[in-house]
Amino acid sequence: MTEAHAKLERSPKGKLSFRMGLEAFGPEPREGGFTAGLALNLDFQDEEGPFGFLRLRVRAGYATPLFPDELLFRTFRERNLIVHLWPYLRLYVDFLTAQMGLPRLVLPAWKV
Repeated sequence: MTEAHAKLERSPKGKLSFRMGLEAFGPEPREGGFTAGLALNLDFQDEEGPFGFLRLRVRAGYATPLFPDELLFRTFRERNLIVHLWPYLRLYVDFLTAQMGLPRLVLPAWKV
């Protein structure tokens, strides 16, 4: 994990829901390969409107002599990056929502 930001503006009331956004970032060169990651945004809402959020960024390092061009990275992002990093995002969301005093939010397993 490279970043985590969470905030509750107030205690939630009634039925809870969330909106999710997921975005890949990278690739960034590093010695012997590259790094890339995922940014997850969750916005929590109840019957009165927004009441909090969770922002997470996770990154992985890949060892390879080939730095991916735009086309190769698009394929890598869609087929590999999400499979590698989604389990960590699921774990952090579950843990952090519980720590925030919210019902635990367990995101579904990613199906390729």
